Amino acid sequence: GTQFSAHHKRTFSQSSVVVNFAWYPGASSSNAPAYCFVASVRDCPVKLLDASDGRLRASYPIIDHRERFITPHSLAFNLTANKLYCGFEDAIEIFDIQQPGEGDRLPTTPS
Repeated sequence: GTQFSAHHKRTFSQSSVVVNFAWYPGASSSNAPAYCFVASVRDCPVKLLDASDGRLRASYPIIDHRERFITPHSLAFNLTANKLYCGFEDAIEIFDIQQPGEGDRLPTTPS
């Protein structure tokens, strides 16, 4: 049999370098509420972006002690897709997806 695959390509410009991104679990163009992803953009809050048009749905700021944005290097959703985990140098910031704003910081130790 013949296999067919279609790929949609969209470009969403950002104000700075995109460090990482993660698709929302179950993201599909046929499921509009779940068709989104998070992006870690340098010097910005983590952004939840609509994958159909790039509009900002929510933002999740991670602020350091000098009141500058921290850019996480890793992003992951939990299995029920209600928490977002953002890993950076010495901590993991945990956000409730339904409550944009400040998260809870979980300090980590080097191994």
